[in-house]
Amino acid sequence: MQKFVYLCPVLPLGSCPWEGTREEVLPHFKHTHPDLLIESNVFRLDDLAGEKNQLMSYSEEVFLIQSSSVSSKIELTLRYLGSQVNAHTFNYYVVVQAGKYAFNNLYSDSYNPVRNNGPIIEIDMDILKMTSRGAQEVTCTLNLEISLKNLSRELSLKRSKRLAVSRNSSFTLQQICPEESYFVGENIDFVDKRYTDSDKLSLIKCSTCSDNMTSPIYMCDSGHSVCYQCKLKTCGVCGNSIHDFRNTDLEEESRRMRHPCRYNLCSTVLEGRIIREHEVQCKYTGYKCFVCCKKFVYSDAEVHFKMVHPSLRLCKDMIVQFPLDSHFVIISKSGIFECLSEKQITITQWTVRFCGSSQFFYECQLTIKGKKGHERKYVLRRKGNDHKLTLNFSEYKSLKPVMATLQIHALF
Repeated sequence: MQKFVYLCPVLPLGSCPWEGTREEVLPHFKHTHPDLLIESNVFRLDDLAGEKNQLMSYSEEVFLIQSSSVSSKIELTLRYLGSQVNAHTFNYYVVVQAGKYAFNNLYSDSYNPVRNNGPIIEIDMDILKMTSRGAQEVTCTLNLEISLKNLSRELSLKRSKRLAVSRNSSFTLQQICPEESYFVGENIDFVDKRYTDSDKLSLIKCSTCSDNMTSPIYMCDSGHSVCYQCKLKTCGVCGNSIHDFRNTDLEEESRRMRHPCRYNLCSTVLEGRIIREHEVQCKYTGYKCFVCCKKFVYSDAEVHFKMVHPSLRLCKDMIVQFPLDSHFVIISKSGIFECLSEKQITITQWTVRFCGSSQFFYECQLTIKGKKGHERKYVLRRKGNDHKLTLNFSEYKSLKPVMATLQIHALF
């Protein structure tokens, strides 16, 4: 069996005369180049400044981090030290954390300092300084994921030109950087059915839309189960009407079962009681700003509103005061909502708009408390992603309102 001997990747190439096998690279760095050894996938961004090759030991594997500074940008590339077959099994993305602000290369936007440029990840330091508002410490996290996809499927791996010099019939001299190593594969979509209750999932398919059902689950006159999204339709099996009767046994079973995330690019599998909450915050869930129509992911929502719409008040609770003439945004673990109330000539209106996919369902309730302690509760009527309540101004005044409180319930 042919063995490979590698040159030390420390820059400039050739400055270190060491050569050895793959298994000897890590001990060599520990002994000779400890300042260029990263033993965690989390490190300070300052460690990437300048042009250097650093070794990262993570999850019992060895990777090469190549970084260089070009103008105000840091360019980052991750390579795998080992066989192409093993390189197939890894995916990665980068998260840059500056104080309480976090950015990643999973989406592209004008104010996102972390971007993709082919196999290279660029970090724009000028944009980072502007958006992080002077954060003292900036960290970089390389999130490595193991792909369980069938290795026979063609993956988007790129290999640079190999430069090899034959020493004898059984040894080949190769450089770790950049000729020998492989680019780690980009994110791919896969859910390994071995880790889901695939046999049982067929039992909780909606009889109308065939989606996997989570609570609440309703039934038609004939006992067929449907999801909340199809509640207002007729049963897809028998055509009967659907009522408010809940299939509590199936809801409990669904809560215990393991569901794949509804987004094909995500490999997350969780119990039914928490899978929808994950999907709301999933990095593949798209949100759209109701003011400027920009698209973003959940993790970047707070940065977007603070940087682009600083006049809007941000709330994190699903129970919040909602007086007339108010406009604010709720960013909670259950979703992102625009809340607007206004008084017109003859009416008063409250609107709660979910900024994500119409596949998620919520119930919005407004409680108006009068001067004498009397309360009146209203459920906002849903149409699409909007939940609205409209009252005649005379009716509103008759309540002698002192306080209006909004409560949003996630129906999952």
